[in-house]
Order: sequence, then structure tokens, then C-alpha cells
Amino acid sequence: MNTIGICEYCGQVVTPDRDYGSEEENNKNAAYRCNCGPSREAKLAQQKRQRQIDQAIEAISNLFESETEENLYAIEPDSAEVAVSLLKAAVIPVIDRHLFRVSIDIGGVKAVISRSGKNKIVVERSDATKRKLEV
Repeated sequence: MNTIGICEYCGQVVTPDRDYGSEEENNKNAAYRCNCGPSREAKLAQQKRQRQIDQAIEAISNLFESETEENLYAIEPDSAEVAVSLLKAAVIPVIDRHLFRVSIDIGGVKAVISRSGKNKIVVERSDATKRKLEV
């Protein structure tokens, strides 16, 4: 049985590399394999989105999981693990514009993931160090 897919952007019939089981999946594959302009733009947008996801997760790891002395300051290990999980889970909703900003307060350390005005993903860590001496 010959399986075909139809590009959702230009309507061109494309033979998928294999049968994906449903017409919808075959059409998705056809759109991915098609070389029309809109299909190429969609592929570039998907690649950019994936790059942003990877970079945001790497930034979260660098700020909250790396074992430098300044990163370990003021966060309990269990709290850091939970915060990192929440931040990583928030990456896709922030990139897809379902959420604008996610802020987590971890007892003296504030973690924020947001979208900047330039459509960049911003990962912040703010350490509120307060020192007080009584004599």
C-alpha cells in the first residue's frame, strides 16, 4: 500500500519516509519533508524554539545546579532540586507565551524565568544576602 501525505502549507503531495499510521501524522511528515517556503520557515521556527529550550535549560543548570560556592549559598539541596524542576517545567510555557514570567522564592534566593522585550528568555538568580550583627 502506497502512503501519501499532503503538505499543510502548499498542498503538495509528498511520499512519507514510512507509514505513520494516521493521515494526520503522514501529513505532518509531508509538511516536514516538503521544500516549499512556508514549510522551510516552519522548520526554522521549530529549530529556533528548540534552541531556546535547550539554552534556557542550560542556563537554569548553570545558575542553580553547578556546584560553585556562590551557587550553593543559601539553598538547601532538596529545595534547589524542587526549584530547578519547577523552572525547567516552566521553560516551554514561557517560550510558547502561555506564561510571561515564573518566579520562585527559595528562602533568600529568588529564581525567575521570563521573556524579555527582545523575545529572549531570561533566567535570573538573585541572592538576598542580609547580614546582621548584634553586640
